[in-house]
Amino acid sequence: EDQYVDYKNGSDGFEGNGDIPWMIGGMWEIDDSVARSGSHSIRNIIQEGSPTAPAISDLTLKLKVDQWAKLKCYAKIAVSMPFDSLKIRVNDETIDAYYVSTSSSWLEIVVGLTPG
Repeated sequence: EDQYVDYKNGSDGFEGNGDIPWMIGGMWEIDDSVARSGSHSIRNIIQEGSPTAPAISDLTLKLKVDQWAKLKCYAKIAVSMPFDSLKIRVNDETIDAYYVSTSSSWLEIVVGLTPG
């Protein structure tokens, strides 16, 4: 059964004091080699010698919000077509997708969340 967290507001710079209930595991880790601010970020782990077939790696956040809300984050996107992409999904619907890398700059991603 999916577990959702009632949530009002907060932030997380992955410095160990964040209050956003990320479900981190699998192919994601807290990283101290690059950060937008502070000294940490979260990144997808690149698998050495991975198969040529594309793999799916999810970073999940399951929230219940009682009013319209905004989720904002910054990402360095390193993908290449035709197999790699970054997709932002809300309620199992893809609301944004990125198919090209953002080079060395951070991209601001803002997502509106409906109550529920």
